[in-house]
Amino acid sequence: MLSNLIKIEFVEIEKPPSLFETLVAERVEKFRKEAEEAKEREAKAKEREVESKKLLAKAKEREAEAKKFIAEAKEREILLKAELETLKEQLKNI
Repeated sequence: MLSNLIKIEFVEIEKPPSLFETLVAERVEKFRKEAEEAKEREAKAKEREVESKKLLAKAKEREAEAKKFIAEAKEREILLKAELETLKEQLKNI
């Protein structure tokens, strides 16, 4: 009769992590976060590098345009000087 009244249940109790396990888990989490942050920084750096390359390409393109403009201006200057000399000669002959 007593055996019917007593019921024993075995409950598994989780053992709390040791201090070492806690420290290791914290360090692992810290290093994981640092690795993620480093990846984000690297991605941003690559984005900035791509932007820098685009800007450099635009600057080189503008520089080429400026050089072309300067060359055309020098050609016009030479032609105008030649025309001026021709006009001076014509004035002398009048």
